[in-house]
Amino acid sequence: MATEAITLQTIRNTYACFGPALAGYAEARVEDDAEKNRMCPPVPLSSTTADWARQQVLGARASFTSHPHVDEWADSVSLNPARVRRRWSGLRP
Repeated sequence: MATEAITLQTIRNTYACFGPALAGYAEARVEDDAEKNRMCPPVPLSSTTADWARQQVLGARASFTSHPHVDEWADSVSLNPARVRRRWSGLRP
């Protein structure tokens, strides 16, 4: 497989549109391939409680919030149902 290829996989379960959007944004804004892969690990589709727990661990390891511009994008994009609405919470002017 060429290093330039993007393998389409589920990276955020329950966020069907946000996962692919995050992968595209990371591809466009993050230079290091290892960092992109860390931020967007594939997660299994869950059918058991153990699968669900594994998804949560993988999501926590991904921590795209470690990149300020990616974190800011994620908090502003409507595809992220877990976004922080700072303008309503008083954290942004």
